[in-house]
Amino acid sequence: MKIRVVLVEPKWDINVGSVCRAIRNFRASELVLVNHTAPLGPEAVKFSKHAKNILKNARKVKSIGEAVEGCTIVVGTTGVVKRFGKKSLKKCVSVSELPSKFSKGDRVALLFGNEERGLADKELQECDLVSFIPTNPNYPVLNLSHAVAVFLYEIYASKPTAGKLLYTPASRKRIAQLEKMFGDFTAQNPAVRNKKTVSTAFKRILRRARPSQEEVQALYPAF
Repeated sequence: MKIRVVLVEPKWDINVGSVCRAIRNFRASELVLVNHTAPLGPEAVKFSKHAKNILKNARKVKSIGEAVEGCTIVVGTTGVVKRFGKKSLKKCVSVSELPSKFSKGDRVALLFGNEERGLADKELQECDLVSFIPTNPNYPVLNLSHAVAVFLYEIYASKPTAGKLLYTPASRKRIAQLEKMFGDFTAQNPAVRNKKTVSTAFKRILRRARPSQEEVQALYPAF
């Protein structure tokens, strides 16, 4: 399993540098920066310490789509769990639950928003799961680099027991095709009142379930 850390619009060099240290501490594979505004100057180098090579090799891209290309599962992160209640129909799992969602051969993208606002709803729509770190409800939001370190630690520490999926999950591309098929069906069905809510619910259930290639094939024989 390989872990890619994706920082969306990071603002401060100190945090980017510290994230590089966490990536090396827990043997994640790479760092990708989406529309970064941090200057990546001397402060970033200073706080990366012995992980300067990770900072040097960080990929800089313009979109989340580019950042997660090639990954089999994309995980968004949040410090505000109440955003994911009944209205959004998206399950938010704790960081301790997260490793059980992965298989040994997964390429995982962990997305973190910037220091001021986190990930926007539109950005979270591109994720398969959303995960959080249980914290004091009166002060739930962690520093960016601290949050990255906690997520990477949980995944790293769980590796001996990770990879519990005994099948090959369907690719994100095939799942997206199945979602489109269902969305088209919903749009054309006059019996479905709230078409957007129904389509969103199907999408969330499907991504949460991580169906196998065979299951998706059975649901959509056109593959």
